[in-house]
Amino acid sequence: MKILFISKYPPIEGGVSARNYWLAKALGERGVEVSIITNALQVETEYREEMYSEGEQIFEELQPKNVFFNSLNQKPPAHIPYSEAYLSRLINLGLKVIGQKGADVIYTHYLEPYAAAGYILKQMTGLPLVVKHAGSDIYRLLKNPDYRYFLGRVISGADRFLSFGTVASMAESMGLEKEKIVAIPSAIDTAAFSPDGPKFNFAGKGFTIPPGVPIITYIGKAQRDKGLEEILEALSGMSANFRLVMVSKGPLLERFIAKATEIGIKDKVIHLGFVPPWEIPKILRASDLLLHLENNFSIPIHGPQQPYEAIACRTPLLLSGEGFKKMQVRFPVNSKDFMVVPDPKEISSLRETFERFFVSPDVFKKSAANLYEEFISKNDWDKNITSYIKLFESLKK
Repeated sequence: MKILFISKYPPIEGGVSARNYWLAKALGERGVEVSIITNALQVETEYREEMYSEGEQIFEELQPKNVFFNSLNQKPPAHIPYSEAYLSRLINLGLKVIGQKGADVIYTHYLEPYAAAGYILKQMTGLPLVVKHAGSDIYRLLKNPDYRYFLGRVISGADRFLSFGTVASMAESMGLEKEKIVAIPSAIDTAAFSPDGPKFNFAGKGFTIPPGVPIITYIGKAQRDKGLEEILEALSGMSANFRLVMVSKGPLLERFIAKATEIGIKDKVIHLGFVPPWEIPKILRASDLLLHLENNFSIPIHGPQQPYEAIACRTPLLLSGEGFKKMQVRFPVNSKDFMVVPDPKEISSLRETFERFFVSPDVFKKSAANLYEEFISKNDWDKNITSYIKLFESLKK
Protein backbone atom coordinates (compact mmCIF):
# COMPACT_ATOMS: atom_id res chain seq x y z
CA MET A 1 0.00 0.00 0.00
CA LYS A 2 1.19 3.49 -0.87
CA ILE A 3 0.21 6.61 1.08
CA LEU A 4 0.81 10.19 -0.06
CA PHE A 5 1.39 12.25 3.11
CA ILE A 6 0.82 15.99 2.59
CA SER A 7 1.70 17.57 5.89
CA LYS A 8 3.97 19.41 8.24
CA TYR A 9 7.13 17.36 8.78
CA PRO A 10 10.62 17.94 10.22
CA PRO A 11 12.44 20.31 10.16
CA ILE A 12 9.20 22.18 10.90
CA GLU A 13 8.92 22.51 14.69
CA GLY A 14 5.81 21.45 16.57
CA GLY A 15 3.47 18.68 17.59
CA VAL A 16 1.84 18.13 14.18
CA SER A 17 5.23 17.75 12.51
CA ALA A 18 6.44 15.32 15.19
CA ARG A 19 3.28 13.21 15.08
CA ASN A 20 3.61 12.89 11.32
CA TYR A 21 7.23 11.80 11.64
CA TRP A 22 6.44 9.03 14.16
CA LEU A 23 3.35 7.91 12.22
CA ALA A 24 5.20 7.76 8.89
CA LYS A 25 8.08 5.88 10.51
CA ALA A 26 5.73 3.32 12.08
CA LEU A 27 3.81 2.80 8.84
CA GLY A 28 7.05 2.34 6.94
CA GLU A 29 8.25 -0.25 9.44
CA ARG A 30 5.03 -2.19 8.80
CA GLY A 31 5.59 -2.27 5.04
CA VAL A 32 3.51 0.74 3.98
CA GLU A 33 5.24 3.00 1.45
CA VAL A 34 4.92 6.64 2.52
CA SER A 35 5.74 9.56 0.24
CA ILE A 36 6.06 12.82 2.18
CA ILE A 37 4.94 15.96 0.35
CA THR A 38 5.82 19.08 2.35
CA ASN A 39 7.25 22.58 2.37
CA ALA A 40 9.35 21.75 5.45
CA LEU A 41 12.67 22.89 3.97
CA GLN A 42 11.23 26.37 3.53
CA VAL A 43 10.13 26.86 7.13
CA GLU A 44 11.13 30.15 8.77
CA THR A 45 14.36 30.08 10.78
CA GLU A 46 12.39 30.99 13.90
CA TYR A 47 10.48 27.69 13.69
CA ARG A 48 13.12 25.46 12.10
CA GLU A 49 14.56 22.50 13.98
CA GLU A 50 18.32 22.20 14.31
CA MET A 51 19.22 18.93 12.60
CA TYR A 52 21.63 17.34 15.05
CA SER A 53 22.98 14.23 13.40
CA GLU A 54 24.80 12.01 15.95
CA GLY A 55 26.89 10.36 13.25
CA GLU A 56 24.08 9.54 10.78
CA GLN A 57 23.16 11.50 7.70
CA ILE A 58 20.29 13.89 8.25
CA PHE A 59 18.69 12.85 4.97
CA GLU A 60 18.47 9.26 6.22
CA GLU A 61 16.94 10.41 9.49
CA LEU A 62 14.20 12.22 7.60
CA GLN A 63 13.58 9.05 5.61
CA PRO A 64 13.03 6.06 7.89
CA LYS A 65 12.39 2.69 6.26
CA ASN A 66 9.92 2.97 3.32
CA VAL A 67 9.50 6.73 3.87
CA PHE A 68 10.42 9.07 0.99
CA PHE A 69 10.90 12.75 1.73
CA ASN A 70 9.90 15.34 -0.89
CA SER A 71 9.99 19.02 0.02
CA LEU A 72 9.71 22.31 -1.78
CA ASN A 73 13.16 23.83 -1.48
CA GLN A 74 13.31 26.82 -3.84
CA LYS A 75 11.67 30.21 -4.02
CA PRO A 76 8.96 30.43 -6.69
CA PRO A 77 9.57 32.55 -9.81
CA ALA A 78 9.02 36.29 -9.43
CA HIS A 79 5.41 37.35 -9.78
CA ILE A 80 3.35 40.36 -8.68
CA PRO A 81 1.99 40.50 -6.03
CA TYR A 82 4.53 38.02 -4.64
CA SER A 83 3.56 34.91 -2.66
CA GLU A 84 5.20 31.61 -1.82
CA ALA A 85 2.37 29.88 -3.74
CA TYR A 86 2.58 26.86 -1.46
CA LEU A 87 -0.79 25.46 -2.50
CA SER A 88 -0.06 25.30 -6.23
CA ARG A 89 3.47 24.07 -5.68
CA LEU A 90 2.46 21.29 -3.26
CA ILE A 91 -0.18 20.12 -5.73
CA ASN A 92 2.45 20.14 -8.47
CA LEU A 93 4.89 18.16 -6.30
CA GLY A 94 2.11 15.72 -5.41
CA LEU A 95 1.26 15.13 -9.06
CA LYS A 96 4.93 14.52 -9.81
CA VAL A 97 5.34 11.96 -7.01
CA ILE A 98 2.05 10.21 -7.82
CA GLY A 99 3.24 9.89 -11.42
CA GLN A 100 6.62 8.51 -10.37
CA LYS A 101 5.74 6.27 -7.42
CA GLY A 102 1.95 5.92 -7.40
CA ALA A 103 -0.40 6.30 -4.44
CA ASP A 104 -3.49 4.56 -3.04
CA VAL A 105 -4.62 7.15 -0.48
CA ILE A 106 -3.89 10.82 0.26
CA TYR A 107 -3.39 11.58 3.97
CA THR A 108 -3.21 15.19 5.12
CA HIS A 109 -2.63 16.72 8.54
CA TYR A 110 -3.39 20.44 9.00
CA LEU A 111 -5.91 22.23 6.82
CA GLU A 112 -3.81 24.92 5.12
CA PRO A 113 -2.07 24.37 2.77
CA TYR A 114 -1.83 20.60 3.20
CA ALA A 115 -5.45 19.38 3.29
CA ALA A 116 -6.29 22.09 0.74
CA ALA A 117 -3.68 20.60 -1.62
CA GLY A 118 -4.94 17.09 -0.91
CA TYR A 119 -8.52 18.11 -1.72
CA ILE A 120 -7.55 19.46 -5.14
CA LEU A 121 -5.37 16.40 -5.84
CA LYS A 122 -8.38 14.23 -5.01
CA GLN A 123 -10.40 16.08 -7.66
CA MET A 124 -7.59 15.65 -10.19
CA THR A 125 -6.70 12.00 -9.53
CA GLY A 126 -9.75 10.40 -7.93
CA LEU A 127 -7.66 9.20 -5.00
CA PRO A 128 -9.43 8.97 -1.62
CA LEU A 129 -8.64 11.73 0.86
CA VAL A 130 -8.13 11.51 4.63
CA VAL A 131 -8.05 14.83 6.49
CA LYS A 132 -6.77 15.32 10.04
CA HIS A 133 -6.87 18.70 11.77
CA ALA A 134 -4.99 20.27 14.65
CA GLY A 135 -6.32 22.98 16.96
CA SER A 136 -4.85 26.14 15.49
CA ASP A 137 -6.05 25.45 11.94
CA ILE A 138 -9.62 25.17 13.25
CA TYR A 139 -9.53 28.23 15.53
CA ARG A 140 -7.26 30.52 13.51
CA LEU A 141 -7.91 29.51 9.90
CA LEU A 142 -11.28 27.80 9.48
CA LYS A 143 -13.00 30.53 11.49
CA ASN A 144 -11.38 33.27 9.40
CA PRO A 145 -13.61 34.63 6.58
CA ASP A 146 -10.71 34.44 4.12
CA TYR A 147 -10.60 30.64 4.55
CA ARG A 148 -14.01 29.58 5.83
CA TYR A 149 -15.87 28.63 2.66
CA PHE A 150 -13.04 26.82 0.93
CA LEU A 151 -11.75 24.94 4.00
CA GLY A 152 -15.33 24.02 4.85
CA ARG A 153 -15.58 22.43 1.40
CA VAL A 154 -12.27 20.62 2.00
CA ILE A 155 -13.64 19.09 5.20
CA SER A 156 -17.01 18.14 3.73
CA GLY A 157 -15.25 16.67 0.67
CA ALA A 158 -13.00 14.31 2.64
CA ASP A 159 -13.50 10.55 2.42
CA ARG A 160 -12.55 10.36 6.10
CA PHE A 161 -12.17 13.19 8.62
CA LEU A 162 -10.16 12.38 11.76
CA SER A 163 -11.79 14.24 14.62
CA PHE A 164 -14.05 13.96 17.66
CA GLY A 165 -16.13 16.13 19.97
CA THR A 166 -17.19 19.63 18.94
CA VAL A 167 -15.13 19.69 15.74
CA ALA A 168 -16.73 16.42 14.60
CA SER A 169 -20.16 17.96 15.20
CA MET A 170 -19.11 21.02 13.24
CA ALA A 171 -18.02 18.81 10.32
CA GLU A 172 -21.45 17.15 10.32
CA SER A 173 -23.09 20.58 10.18
CA MET A 174 -20.98 21.30 7.07
CA GLY A 175 -22.52 18.31 5.32
CA LEU A 176 -19.97 15.56 6.02
CA GLU A 177 -21.68 12.21 6.58
CA LYS A 178 -21.34 10.96 10.16
CA GLU A 179 -19.89 7.62 9.03
CA LYS A 180 -16.95 9.48 7.45
CA ILE A 181 -15.89 10.99 10.78
CA VAL A 182 -13.36 8.76 12.54
CA ALA A 183 -11.71 9.03 15.94
CA ILE A 184 -8.35 7.27 16.31
CA PRO A 185 -7.13 7.64 19.91
CA SER A 186 -3.60 8.96 20.22
CA ALA A 187 -0.75 6.84 21.52
CA ILE A 188 3.01 7.10 22.05
CA ASP A 189 5.69 4.96 20.42
CA THR A 190 7.17 3.43 23.57
CA ALA A 191 9.99 1.86 21.58
CA ALA A 192 11.26 5.42 21.05
CA PHE A 193 9.92 7.08 24.19
CA SER A 194 11.09 4.95 27.09
CA PRO A 195 13.29 5.30 30.19
CA ASP A 196 15.90 3.13 28.47
CA GLY A 197 18.22 4.45 25.80
CA PRO A 198 20.80 7.19 25.25
CA LYS A 199 20.56 10.58 26.92
CA PHE A 200 21.13 13.84 25.11
CA ASN A 201 24.81 14.73 24.82
CA PHE A 202 24.94 18.31 26.11
CA ALA A 203 28.74 18.27 26.20
CA GLY A 204 28.78 17.42 22.50
CA LYS A 205 26.87 20.65 21.86
CA GLY A 206 29.30 22.73 23.91
CA PHE A 207 27.41 22.80 27.23
CA THR A 208 28.98 21.63 30.49
CA ILE A 209 26.65 20.44 33.24
CA PRO A 210 28.38 19.36 36.48
CA PRO A 211 27.38 15.92 37.79
CA GLY A 212 24.40 16.02 40.11
CA VAL A 213 23.10 19.40 38.92
CA PRO A 214 19.37 18.99 38.15
CA ILE A 215 18.19 19.69 34.60
CA ILE A 216 14.87 21.51 34.25
CA THR A 217 13.58 21.50 30.67
CA TYR A 218 11.13 23.50 28.63
CA ILE A 219 10.22 22.32 25.11
CA GLY A 220 8.13 24.53 22.85
CA LYS A 221 7.62 27.96 21.36
CA ALA A 222 8.61 30.95 23.47
CA GLN A 223 5.29 32.73 23.83
CA ARG A 224 3.20 34.35 26.54
CA ASP A 225 0.78 31.52 27.30
CA LYS A 226 3.47 28.95 28.22
CA GLY A 227 4.42 30.30 31.69
CA LEU A 228 7.95 31.35 30.72
CA GLU A 229 8.01 34.72 32.46
CA GLU A 230 6.54 33.09 35.55
CA ILE A 231 9.26 30.41 35.51
CA LEU A 232 12.00 33.05 35.57
CA GLU A 233 10.28 35.04 38.31
CA ALA A 234 9.87 31.92 40.46
CA LEU A 235 13.52 30.87 39.98
CA SER A 236 14.84 34.38 40.59
CA GLY A 237 17.00 34.63 43.69
CA MET A 238 16.99 30.89 44.44
CA SER A 239 20.31 29.59 45.72
CA ALA A 240 19.94 26.11 44.25
CA ASN A 241 22.22 25.14 41.39
CA PHE A 242 20.37 23.93 38.30
CA ARG A 243 20.32 24.15 34.51
CA LEU A 244 17.24 25.42 32.69
CA VAL A 245 17.30 23.86 29.22
CA MET A 246 15.30 25.80 26.62
CA VAL A 247 14.42 23.68 23.58
CA SER A 248 12.82 26.75 22.12
CA LYS A 249 12.65 29.65 19.72
CA GLY A 250 9.95 32.21 19.23
CA PRO A 251 8.77 35.77 19.83
CA LEU A 252 9.61 35.91 23.55
CA LEU A 253 12.99 34.19 23.51
CA GLU A 254 15.14 37.31 23.22
CA ARG A 255 13.20 38.91 26.05
CA PHE A 256 13.49 35.69 28.07
CA ILE A 257 17.30 35.61 27.74
CA ALA A 258 17.52 39.31 28.61
CA LYS A 259 15.43 38.74 31.73
CA ALA A 260 17.54 35.73 32.74
CA THR A 261 20.61 37.96 32.44
CA GLU A 262 18.95 40.71 34.48
CA ILE A 263 18.10 38.40 37.38
CA GLY A 264 21.51 36.75 37.34
CA ILE A 265 20.75 33.22 36.13
CA LYS A 266 21.86 33.43 32.49
CA ASP A 267 24.77 31.09 33.26
CA LYS A 268 22.17 28.53 34.36
CA VAL A 269 20.23 28.71 31.07
CA ILE A 270 21.08 26.43 28.14
CA HIS A 271 19.48 27.40 24.84
CA LEU A 272 19.35 24.53 22.36
CA GLY A 273 16.87 25.89 19.83
CA PHE A 274 14.38 23.44 18.34
CA VAL A 275 15.50 19.85 17.79
CA PRO A 276 13.99 17.14 15.55
CA PRO A 277 11.62 14.52 16.98
CA TRP A 278 14.22 11.76 17.23
CA GLU A 279 16.26 13.89 19.68
CA ILE A 280 13.35 14.53 22.06
CA PRO A 281 13.45 11.13 23.85
CA LYS A 282 17.16 11.71 24.58
CA ILE A 283 16.40 15.14 26.05
CA LEU A 284 13.57 13.79 28.18
CA ARG A 285 15.76 10.99 29.54
CA ALA A 286 18.42 13.56 30.44
CA SER A 287 15.91 15.84 32.19
CA ASP A 288 15.07 15.78 35.89
CA LEU A 289 11.92 17.86 35.42
CA LEU A 290 9.88 18.83 32.35
CA LEU A 291 7.88 22.05 32.61
CA HIS A 292 4.51 22.17 30.86
CA LEU A 293 2.84 25.27 32.28
CA GLU A 294 0.48 26.16 29.45
CA ASN A 295 -1.96 28.74 30.82
CA ASN A 296 -4.87 30.64 29.20
CA PHE A 297 -3.84 29.09 25.89
CA SER A 298 -5.54 30.68 22.89
CA ILE A 299 -6.56 27.36 21.29
CA PRO A 300 -9.09 25.60 23.60
CA ILE A 301 -8.78 22.22 21.86
CA HIS A 302 -4.97 22.21 21.89
CA GLY A 303 -3.91 18.72 22.94
CA PRO A 304 -0.11 18.42 23.09
CA GLN A 305 1.63 15.04 23.10
CA GLN A 306 4.65 16.28 25.01
CA PRO A 307 3.42 15.47 28.56
CA TYR A 308 2.67 11.89 27.51
CA GLU A 309 6.12 11.57 25.96
CA ALA A 310 7.62 12.67 29.28
CA ILE A 311 5.56 10.12 31.19
CA ALA A 312 6.63 7.38 28.75
CA CYS A 313 10.28 8.30 29.48
CA ARG A 314 9.56 8.33 33.25
CA THR A 315 10.57 11.99 33.36
CA PRO A 316 9.10 14.02 36.25
CA LEU A 317 6.51 16.46 34.93
CA LEU A 318 5.21 19.77 36.30
CA LEU A 319 1.84 20.81 34.86
CA SER A 320 -0.37 23.86 35.07
CA GLY A 321 -3.96 23.32 36.19
CA GLU A 322 -5.05 23.89 32.59
CA GLY A 323 -2.60 21.28 31.30
CA PHE A 324 -3.72 18.81 33.95
CA LYS A 325 -7.40 19.17 32.94
CA LYS A 326 -6.52 18.53 29.30
CA MET A 327 -4.57 15.41 30.22
CA GLN A 328 -7.45 14.08 32.33
CA VAL A 329 -9.58 13.94 29.17
CA ARG A 330 -7.29 11.34 27.58
CA PHE A 331 -5.51 9.89 30.60
CA PRO A 332 -7.71 10.02 33.72
CA VAL A 333 -5.73 9.04 36.81
CA ASN A 334 -5.67 10.03 40.44
CA SER A 335 -4.55 13.65 40.63
CA LYS A 336 -2.09 12.86 43.44
CA ASP A 337 0.16 11.23 40.84
CA PHE A 338 0.61 14.57 39.02
CA MET A 339 2.70 17.53 40.11
CA VAL A 340 0.41 20.48 39.41
CA VAL A 341 0.62 24.24 39.90
CA PRO A 342 -3.03 25.33 39.47
CA ASP A 343 -2.13 28.82 38.21
CA PRO A 344 1.50 29.52 37.20
CA LYS A 345 0.82 33.24 37.68
CA GLU A 346 0.71 32.53 41.41
CA ILE A 347 4.47 32.93 41.70
CA SER A 348 4.66 31.98 45.37
CA SER A 349 3.06 28.60 44.62
CA LEU A 350 5.35 27.99 41.65
CA ARG A 351 8.41 28.99 43.67
CA GLU A 352 7.38 26.66 46.52
CA THR A 353 7.05 23.80 44.01
CA PHE A 354 10.55 24.43 42.67
CA GLU A 355 11.88 24.52 46.24
CA ARG A 356 10.24 21.13 46.94
CA PHE A 357 11.82 19.77 43.76
CA PHE A 358 15.31 20.93 44.74
CA VAL A 359 14.95 19.59 48.31
CA SER A 360 13.12 16.32 47.51
CA PRO A 361 13.63 15.29 43.88
CA ASP A 362 12.83 11.68 44.83
CA VAL A 363 9.20 12.68 45.49
CA PHE A 364 8.93 13.89 41.89
CA LYS A 365 10.67 10.74 40.63
CA LYS A 366 8.19 8.56 42.53
CA SER A 367 5.31 10.48 40.99
CA ALA A 368 6.83 9.93 37.53
CA ALA A 369 7.25 6.21 38.23
CA ASN A 370 3.59 5.88 39.27
CA LEU A 371 2.39 7.69 36.16
CA TYR A 372 4.67 5.59 33.97
CA GLU A 373 3.24 2.29 35.21
CA GLU A 374 -0.36 3.39 34.66
CA PHE A 375 0.36 4.97 31.29
CA ILE A 376 2.14 1.90 29.95
CA SER A 377 -0.88 -0.23 30.91
CA LYS A 378 -3.19 2.00 28.82
CA ASN A 379 -1.02 3.14 25.91
CA ASP A 380 -1.28 0.96 22.77
CA TRP A 381 0.91 2.18 19.93
CA ASP A 382 0.48 -0.98 17.85
CA LYS A 383 -3.31 -0.64 18.00
CA ASN A 384 -3.02 3.01 16.98
CA ILE A 385 -0.93 2.21 13.89
CA THR A 386 -3.11 -0.78 13.01
CA SER A 387 -6.13 1.54 13.09
CA TYR A 388 -4.48 3.83 10.54
CA ILE A 389 -3.56 0.89 8.28
CA LYS A 390 -7.11 -0.50 8.44
CA LEU A 391 -8.50 2.93 7.62
CA PHE A 392 -6.22 3.34 4.61
CA GLU A 393 -6.92 -0.20 3.42
CA SER A 394 -10.68 0.39 3.63
CA LEU A 395 -10.34 3.32 1.20
CA LYS A 396 -7.93 1.70 -1.24
CA LYS A 397 -9.54 1.20 -4.65
